[in-house]
Amino acid sequence: IGFEIKMSGRAGTMSLCIPFTVIEPVMDKIVTQGWLAYQRQLAAEDRSEDIARGLAATSVSLQAYLAETTITVRELLTLQPGDIIQTTKPVSSEVILQVEGENKYAGRMGRYKDHMAVKILRQAEVEEPL
Repeated sequence: IGFEIKMSGRAGTMSLCIPFTVIEPVMDKIVTQGWLAYQRQLAAEDRSEDIARGLAATSVSLQAYLAETTITVRELLTLQPGDIIQTTKPVSSEVILQVEGENKYAGRMGRYKDHMAVKILRQAEVEEPL
């Protein structure tokens, strides 16, 4: 029988050897317990499929960052419908998509069936600037 022992910040393994003649009278119980442990493992594997299905249906936040710019408070206060805010980012540049606040993909803005859309081009680097 193997044990993992942790004492005073150190860890190690310890093996306990029991002669077969000692455990022979209870061997049928040991084998049964092993079978029950195996059955519990199978049940856990069945639950993992349920968990995977549940996770697949979970919603996550996805954001596409188009551009950033700085304007004065005066410009902000005078903004009106139809005004255009110019950024330093070229129209043809990639946008970064974040999933739950983490960079995940780089893509290109476009249109799909009268909706704005982003076409995924590649995986984004974790530290890639927005």
